[in-house]
Amino acid sequence: MEGAAICLAPVKPLLHRKTAPEGIYRIKFSKFVIVQPWVDGLEIVSPLATGAVRLKDQRLFSILLQLVAACDEATIRGCLPDDLQSHYADVISLLLSSGVAGVCDGRGVADIDQDAVEAGWTFEDLAFHCHTREKMIDLCRNQARQTPIDKKQFPAKHQRIIRGSTALPLPSSVNHNLSFFQVVRERKTIRAYQEQPINAGLLSDFLWHSMHIREEISCDPGLSRAYAGLLKPVASAGALHSIELYLCINRCIGLQPGFYHFDSSDHSLGKLCDLIDPCLQMLELAAASTCRAPQAASVSPSQGQLPDVLVVMAARYGRNASLHQQTGLSYALILKDVGSIYQQLYLVATALGLAPCGLSFGSSELFHQASGHPGLLECSVGEFMIGNPPSNAWL
Repeated sequence: MEGAAICLAPVKPLLHRKTAPEGIYRIKFSKFVIVQPWVDGLEIVSPLATGAVRLKDQRLFSILLQLVAACDEATIRGCLPDDLQSHYADVISLLLSSGVAGVCDGRGVADIDQDAVEAGWTFEDLAFHCHTREKMIDLCRNQARQTPIDKKQFPAKHQRIIRGSTALPLPSSVNHNLSFFQVVRERKTIRAYQEQPINAGLLSDFLWHSMHIREEISCDPGLSRAYAGLLKPVASAGALHSIELYLCINRCIGLQPGFYHFDSSDHSLGKLCDLIDPCLQMLELAAASTCRAPQAASVSPSQGQLPDVLVVMAARYGRNASLHQQTGLSYALILKDVGSIYQQLYLVATALGLAPCGLSFGSSELFHQASGHPGLLECSVGEFMIGNPPSNAWL
């Protein structure tokens, strides 16, 4: 065969050549390996690897199945076509040098996986962590695969079709005699509610002090990456603020039950639908998730209360990708924004005397059914419950 049959492409610094150990040994793929198409063959990569192995000769594909389990030198040599038999040591060296495969210990664990296995890392978490925390990000990596995103398609303020708009009351002069440090000290999760629901005035204050748009600004003016940004009470990477708030209102004095979008510019709620079945399922899922919390002594292990309002955070991924697609950090930055919003909602709810509770999971499918948004143009990335707390909740 003409040309390279297998090659090694560095993906991290400090790529060192390794050779097979002396004596009897077995090697196998890292448990974190993934195999993906690459131009004219297959690419083998791992979050822990310093290099990517690229198989260009289809006759080598059979070696993939062998390396799933620990195999010896003879097995690897037997997978090579006749014209590559004499290069078996080079193939083994390439696999070990890249870090996609390692020498097994007595338990069958590859040496390159030892620390990650002992720490309990899953592939999904390790891949996400390693990619988003690299020391340097190569802006040219995978450049051939990328499709430019038009930033004009993802403006700072996004309009959507709604059934009707309800203006929220102007924010009141809140005076609960709580200093900032008292709010921080008293912040806690409350999962129980009283019979009397919250009212539209409190909900208005909650949304205003959490997410209203203070100002639209121009970011990086004069540069090719210039874009429109927003300033809000909560932080956002690059002032992108790609996360929209949707409210599944179960009960609120002054507002009809239903699924709403919060317009943080006009400070209004746009109704998307009534409290249809997907909305009820989202509320029930939220209530059920609170029963899993071991610290929720006030909540029955088998029955949680439906919140007055379920806040769903949905990300306009394209807005982040228009700026960060080349680095692959778009989703990581979205999740950082979610964390900032969680804390902001907690602090504002505490200052207003509401019962706040951030949730660890939710359903993107139910969100799509309720909102009617197609595909992944907007995807739910976080959920937060609020309600009117019991009278003794802050004691």
